[in-house]
Amino acid sequence: MVLPNGGSKRLKGNALSLKIDQTDFWMDVTSCKVTNDDADSKVVTFYDAANGGGKAYTLEITAIQSLDPTSFWSYAWDNVGKTVPYVYAPKGVADAPTPDAPWFVGNVTIGAPPELGGDAGEDEEYTTDLKWKLDGKPTKVTSAAELATALGED
Repeated sequence: MVLPNGGSKRLKGNALSLKIDQTDFWMDVTSCKVTNDDADSKVVTFYDAANGGGKAYTLEITAIQSLDPTSFWSYAWDNVGKTVPYVYAPKGVADAPTPDAPWFVGNVTIGAPPELGGDAGEDEEYTTDLKWKLDGKPTKVTSAAELATALGED
């Protein structure tokens, strides 16, 4: 198979939508990725294996620290331990997901409180690193209809 125009379109870090519990926090996020590691479970069923089991999926986020009540930092601080829906669109905001710009959805459990503070310096801006557990492999959606089904809105 020959790829058109010299290869696949690359995903670049110049757009993002990250909705946590229906609020888009893209403006506070400097880094975001879905990762997976081997799950702690020593027993993986055939169902687990067929559905991405044996893996523990996480949402790793670096964000600015802001004490603004509407900031991502404040949301993370105030909602530790809650499990909420997320929508991650690595190619940015659009009206709906498409095959070329899919969205990834599921539920995420908000982990430990975000870091507060940092090194001295008049122009120093603080960030925080977060690692939240996902409820499993994210569901990739490529249309509004798939999104509604994945979010239980159909």
